[in-house]
Amino acid sequence: AGTNITVTNGSNFLIEGSNRGYVNSPIIHVEDSTFTVQNCTSNAYNGGNFTAINSKIYFLNNNGHGLSASKLSLTKSSLTANENNLCGVIVTDETSIQNSNVTIDKNKVNSDLKGRWARPGAFVVKNTSATISADSTVSICDNGGSGIFLWGANASLDMQSGTIMRNTANKSGFGGGIYN
Repeated sequence: AGTNITVTNGSNFLIEGSNRGYVNSPIIHVEDSTFTVQNCTSNAYNGGNFTAINSKIYFLNNNGHGLSASKLSLTKSSLTANENNLCGVIVTDETSIQNSNVTIDKNKVNSDLKGRWARPGAFVVKNTSATISADSTVSICDNGGSGIFLWGANASLDMQSGTIMRNTANKSGFGGGIYN
């Protein structure tokens, strides 16, 4: 816990096909680089702070969730969290997305899986505030659960830009677009 992982200077970082991409809440800082976790047999990333500046971030086709972060900060970056078995992105502490492109599409959102983090949304905000700036582009589409799941009394989302379409809420039956 608390390990710092820094990916900078045009680096390409890849974890592929492992059981889990990361566990035990590492602190990740990605700048001017590409960071990919894909095809893991469970969760791609568990906990910790995740910061990306001018970078490309991918969480693709993992059998659990894609990005699970405490604090999430994206600035001039792209985040793609697609085709994961649970949610694409889950955050539990302050979240800021500024001048970035975010795609959270085609996640299965199999919330019938047991476990305290299995929630029925593609983008999950738990007991914190999240902000997405107007200069960001966001797509939360074609997911098997709610597009956005606000979890807990203190969960809030100020989303100044974005498209939420064709989310089906297969397991919960509530809130195809937003489940609050």
